[in-house]
Amino acid sequence: MVEARTTPLSRISHPGSAVDLILDRMGEIQANMGATHADTKESMVAIQADTSNSIEDIHADIGAVQANIIGVHANMDAVQAETQGALDTIGAFQAKVLHRLEHLETLPVPKFVAGSDLNPSHSGDMTLAPYHSTVEPEVAIGPGV
Repeated sequence: MVEARTTPLSRISHPGSAVDLILDRMGEIQANMGATHADTKESMVAIQADTSNSIEDIHADIGAVQANIIGVHANMDAVQAETQGALDTIGAFQAKVLHRLEHLETLPVPKFVAGSDLNPSHSGDMTLAPYHSTVEPEVAIGPGV
């Protein structure tokens, strides 16, 4: 078995020797590496905490956006229902108008007589004639024809 050394390496060689300087430098480097490692570890912990907080914030923002989208969909549904109601009202009105037009088309149309004695002013204005009258060209019957 190998015995554990209890004497520091710097006491083995002569004081101020190159080996002592190298060993001292290696000790300083090792101490610096330990401090750097501790700083790096602290930085990583802080970065992880910041990342975790950022992810939570992003999730909260996504939740708010989803809530807004749900609200927009609800508004769209209400607008669509209102539009459908207006279209139904317009359709019913259109059906009534068409029915009235069809009814008007089936009524007898009054006929007008031009220049007739039925016109009180005799000015040639159009006037209503009885329903049995018709507008026809005058046919002259007589000796000059």
